[in-house]
Amino acid sequence: MDSTKSPRWVPRAVVCSRYKTTDRTIDRWIDAGKFPPPQVIGVNTFRWNLNVLDEYDADPDGWKEQHATGQITEQSKLDV
Repeated sequence: MDSTKSPRWVPRAVVCSRYKTTDRTIDRWIDAGKFPPPQVIGVNTFRWNLNVLDEYDADPDGWKEQHATGQITEQSKLDV
């Protein structure tokens, strides 16, 4: 992820619409490690960072592989 971009937070409804799927399918993908989970941004408030979704869209297989194996790249160290 480009560390110079500010987070752009989107709710679950936007994510479901973007991927043309249901809440439950998004949950299944997350549980299987195949989709980025939302982040807690407040009390009982979960949102997806649109920049992370863009990164996922650019290379879904690469994203899955990196996150499934727990690999940390030099760039992702800088993003923290």
